[in-house]
Amino acid sequence: MSIWEDAVTDMDSALMAEFSVSVTLHLEAGDSEVSGIFDNPSALSQLPNGGDVLDTEPELYLNDADAVSIERYQFVTIGAVKWQIVKQPEPDGTGLTKLVLGTSNGQAAAKPSIRYRS
Repeated sequence: MSIWEDAVTDMDSALMAEFSVSVTLHLEAGDSEVSGIFDNPSALSQLPNGGDVLDTEPELYLNDADAVSIERYQFVTIGAVKWQIVKQPEPDGTGLTKLVLGTSNGQAAAKPSIRYRS
């Protein structure tokens, strides 16, 4: 590995150690317990010409090794809430895979995840 790849791996490990929560993956082979970083934002970003953007799309980040057999429409439980993966898992190239979570019917929310307000 290069120095850069080593640094990214170390950072991913540090982030998991600091921010991870217990996650139950509900896979065809059975349930599996892993750690992941859950991001359920209600972040508000300001636009340069006025207004703001609200992003409310929940995401879960897993180590690539824990996400190998995960597919769209499968379920995960975080805390007491069961979520469905609504998009194909997205490896980010740093050793983590992003899962976009949504309602249990596999559809995107009725409201878009990014709303513009003026």
